[in-house]
Amino acid sequence: MERNTLGMAIGIITDNFSLKNDAGETVQMRLKFDFTSSTDQEIKSWLCGNRRIAFQRPARGLSKSELLELNGTVIPASDAGKKVKSLEEKISEKIKLGLPRDVAVIAVKNPARFEKLMKMVDEAASEIDDELEDEITDDELEEKVGCDFENALDQSAMSEMISSGNKALEDGVLDELKKKYNQ
Repeated sequence: MERNTLGMAIGIITDNFSLKNDAGETVQMRLKFDFTSSTDQEIKSWLCGNRRIAFQRPARGLSKSELLELNGTVIPASDAGKKVKSLEEKISEKIKLGLPRDVAVIAVKNPARFEKLMKMVDEAASEIDDELEDEITDDELEEKVGCDFENALDQSAMSEMISSGNKALEDGVLDELKKKYNQ
């Protein structure tokens, strides 16, 4: 015996709709559909038939090559009746959101790979954030070193220039540094 867990879960559904007969007369109808005796396979078939029809309407506007690109694609059932976007339209949307083209292509063509890539980026960004939090501020360094941090850096640069010697003298850089620091 086939399973009917879906039918039992759905139960009896009331539906209101308009019906036009062959004579052109329109009647407003209210019917109850009982799914409790329907098999899971029947319900799945009815659902897919409905979504297939909904999908076909907007898909008719796509070229054969665009339709073939969609072959095998997973479409959320609730999106089946919405405008079908070509692969290029989906990529363009991702680019508009700020993704570089290569990354946008991955996001559209291979969402699982994109998710993995984004996870790696998030982890790397988190590590960088942790490292930045550990950096010492200028004020903290001045307190630990016991001197003016900026001045210490300038004197360090001057010492480095002096130690490089002749080149600095030839370029007149040493004289400029001495003037700056002897003021």
